[in-house]
Amino acid sequence: MKSLLLALAFIGLLNGTTAIFVECAAVGGLLTGLISGVLGTVVTLLSQLTTGDQCTVQCKNLGYNYAIWAKGLSLDLKTIDGQSLLGTCWCNADGLPPNTVIKGADASGTCTSTILNLIGVRVDYVQATAVTLGTCSSSTGYPAGDNTQFTVASADQCFNSAQCATKKYISLGATGVRQDGLLVDILVGRSGGSYTCACSNTAPSGATVNCGDEIGSIAHGLPPLAGWWEKSYAFTNFQQTVASGGTRRRRAEQMRLAAQAKTLCPGGRSACRVPGSNDYECIDTTSELESCGGCAYGDFVGNGTLATGTDCTAIPGVVRGGVSCFRGDCVVTRCEKGLTLVDGGCI
Repeated sequence: MKSLLLALAFIGLLNGTTAIFVECAAVGGLLTGLISGVLGTVVTLLSQLTTGDQCTVQCKNLGYNYAIWAKGLSLDLKTIDGQSLLGTCWCNADGLPPNTVIKGADASGTCTSTILNLIGVRVDYVQATAVTLGTCSSSTGYPAGDNTQFTVASADQCFNSAQCATKKYISLGATGVRQDGLLVDILVGRSGGSYTCACSNTAPSGATVNCGDEIGSIAHGLPPLAGWWEKSYAFTNFQQTVASGGTRRRRAEQMRLAAQAKTLCPGGRSACRVPGSNDYECIDTTSELESCGGCAYGDFVGNGTLATGTDCTAIPGVVRGGVSCFRGDCVVTRCEKGLTLVDGGCI
C-alpha cells in the first residue's frame, strides 16, 4: 500500500506541475534579494526537497505565483553541492528582480553548470496561464508595425496584461541593470533595471541564445576601475493561446460584472448570493473557508446561482481544522487517519 501511495504521489507531481520558466538567477543575487527583503513581498522558505517539480507543486498549492528552486543548495545556505539531488525551495508573490538574471545553460530554460551559476537557480511562474515557453533570443525581431512594448515589474504582469491579451507571442527581457566593476559586485551587487514586456502576432525572429545571455552593455565612466556598465539580457519568448472572439466577449462581460460588484462590496470583497433570498453578503473569497475562490451560492451580480467557489470543508478525507483558504485556493494540511496527503488531496 505504501509503495502505491508513493507512486500516486509521483504521478500527482507530474500531472499537477504547471510551471513556466522565467529566468535563471545568480546565487548571490538570489540570496541578497530574498534575505534582505528587497522584494518587499512575503517569502516562504520551504524545507529541502528532492526535485524542482515538488517545489513548483508546493508553491502553487500554497497560492504563490513563483517557485524558486536552488538545486544543491543546503537549507542553512552554507553548503553548495552541485551533485546533490536535494535543493532548497522558495515561494513568493513577485519572482525576483531583473538584476538577478544570469546566463543559463541553453536556450530553453536549463539553469545548471554555468561559471557564475554553479547550482542552477531556476525561477518559474506556477499559476495558470495561456503561455508556453519557446526559446530565448538576442532580440524579439517583432516588426515595427506589430510590436507592443512596455515596462513591467514582474513576469506575471506581462503574461496577464491587457496589451498582450490578443497577441500570439509574448517576450520578456531584463534591461538597464547596473553592474559595477568590482568582482563582488559582478557576483552579488548588480542593481536597478526593469523588465521589458513585448508582444506581437508575428513570431520572434531574433538569433537564438542561451537564456539570460548578455545582449547589450553600455559603459558609464571607465569600468572596471571607475564607473559602471548598463546591461541588457536576452529575451525569453513565449507562445500564447489566444482566446476566440466569443471567449473575449465573455471575458469582457465578466470584467464588467466584476466592476459592478466592486460598487456593492468595498475592500475587494465579493457580493455573494444568500440562498433562499434576494439579498447578498460581502465575502472575502480569498480566505473564506466555505466560499474559497468565489461564491458558494453564486454571484449576486449577474443573477447567477452556479457556485463559483469551493467549500474547502467538503473536501473528502480532510480532518476538521486540516484545511484553510489561502488566496482563493483550498490548502489541505492534514488528513484523516489512514489517509495520506498527496498533491493537495487525501488518498
